[in-house]
Amino acid sequence: MSNKKLLVYWLNNLCTGGTEKNCLLLCKYLRKIQEVNGNYIICLMHLAYNDQSRKQQFIDVLGENKIITTGSLPEAVYILKELNPHFVHMLNAGVAEHPMSKSFRPYFKYAIQTSVFGNTNDQIEPDATIYVSNFNQHLANKFGSKYHVINNPVEAKCSDKNLREKLNIGKDIFVFGHIGRFDASTYCNINLEAYAKIESDKTHFIWLPNNELVRQDVERLKIKNYTLLEKIFDPIELSKFYNTIDVKQRQLWITQERKTKSEKCKIIENKL
Repeated sequence: MSNKKLLVYWLNNLCTGGTEKNCLLLCKYLRKIQEVNGNYIICLMHLAYNDQSRKQQFIDVLGENKIITTGSLPEAVYILKELNPHFVHMLNAGVAEHPMSKSFRPYFKYAIQTSVFGNTNDQIEPDATIYVSNFNQHLANKFGSKYHVINNPVEAKCSDKNLREKLNIGKDIFVFGHIGRFDASTYCNINLEAYAKIESDKTHFIWLPNNELVRQDVERLKIKNYTLLEKIFDPIELSKFYNTIDVKQRQLWITQERKTKSEKCKIIENKL
């Protein structure tokens, strides 16, 4: 029998968001290290009823037998009890989300949490909390040996080519781009509103992924020079997308925890 310890990554869904991509890259490169001289077996555990868009990517990285799907909280408790992992590493919003709850805690030795937005889970104290930026750590106001900052990993580009010829966009056209997980609750059209005010024959907007709300907005704003792309998972095609745009417009949602209330603020960042 193997003496290797079990490390379980937990995601509530396998959507196209940055948190899920972060976990995918952690699994990909940590597994490479473990294959050479590792003491851990890496598995992924996720909920069956949420978005599964990245599931095949995780299968390609870890193997199908290392993907554990659960359909309910009682089932998740049973699975963790049977697995008895050494570590459970959760990547989530930082609020009280399963399996970071008291009912799960007896079934794994160490709990690690990556708090994506700087929130703090007060239901149970993780053995270690990772923040993706110094700003998020300061937002949480948590310091000491149990709290760490590890920036999200980014892979080097996979191609020097772009999509201009394919999309019939001239070399002299200035291209704005948007990419991000689509969720109606966080959808924001401020970048389209801004682009509509400066659109000309020498500009173009590429939005990824295509969805009903953005289609409604480009029609309402009478935007003419735009392209709506479907979800892209292939790293070469993603590199081509980034190589095509001159300005990437990104929106971030940050929740600030206070003693009496949770105050949400929206930050729009235009990144050259």
